[in-house]
Amino acid sequence: MVSTGELLQWAQWLSLWFETHPWQVALAYTTVFTAITALCLPGAAVLMVLGSVCMGSSLCFGLSLGASTLGAWLTFLACRHWLKPALAQRHADRLKRFSAVVQRHESAMLLSLRLAPAIPFVLFNVLCGLGTTRSSTFLWTSLLGMAPGTWLYVKAGHELGQLTTWRDALDPALVLTLLALAAIPWMGVWLNKRLQLTRTGGPPTV
Repeated sequence: MVSTGELLQWAQWLSLWFETHPWQVALAYTTVFTAITALCLPGAAVLMVLGSVCMGSSLCFGLSLGASTLGAWLTFLACRHWLKPALAQRHADRLKRFSAVVQRHESAMLLSLRLAPAIPFVLFNVLCGLGTTRSSTFLWTSLLGMAPGTWLYVKAGHELGQLTTWRDALDPALVLTLLALAAIPWMGVWLNKRLQLTRTGGPPTV
């Protein structure tokens, strides 16, 4: 487990590197972030904290969102073109059920699942790749659906990087950012319920 003190030390070191080699740092950050996402490895949250401290919120947000979308898409393509031929027949019934649910309101359903991770991030990418989700739809819904959470993670990391005393943790900007981050999954839950209401014409099922 990495301590907060170690994170801030790394962030300070990266900030100095970024001041002298901004393009190299941005390229290295994007490459590592994309690889972590595509290979389904942990560490994205730590990277966003480090990146927001050393590069600033705006640049870190753009790089993080682009890298996470690209990484998810690479996983999607690998499953679509390499794994699907081997797994499609073995799990045909499950994939058919998943695709049938998604296709009813494909764009809104994918957006809601990105906002509220009822299905883990990695499994979601794999299922979409093995299913019938269109590549273009997967891309734009991933980009849009992950944007709020990415921005809030980056913003929270930036605010945490500014802490000098424990009193700074009570700063309204930081508190509101953390509350908004906690509320994002509920947005997806609400959207899922609205989709069920539209589909059934009655009260949504839980």
